Amino acid sequence: MGSHFAGFRQLFFILVLLFNGATSLASEWRTVELPARALNIAENNGTLWVCGADDLIAASGDGGKTWTAKHSAKSSGVLLTVGFADE
Repeated sequence: MGSHFAGFRQLFFILVLLFNGATSLASEWRTVELPARALNIAENNGTLWVCGADDLIAASGDGGKTWTAKHSAKSSGVLLTVGFADE
């Protein structure tokens, strides 16, 4: 009986550690305002790129902390993907 209890305690301890780690990572997420709704994301040479509604194309060179809209046109098309032919 003692060995089952010890195994349960170890499993419980691991689950608590995982839960605490997940909640601390989740608390680092934040909303970033863009001119339109982003629908897809890609990375090229360390820069993050998003595309989306109203022909949105935006870039972030700091891991997503700040974004610069490169193109956006209200009441325009929807860009579903962004990609690069080379660097």
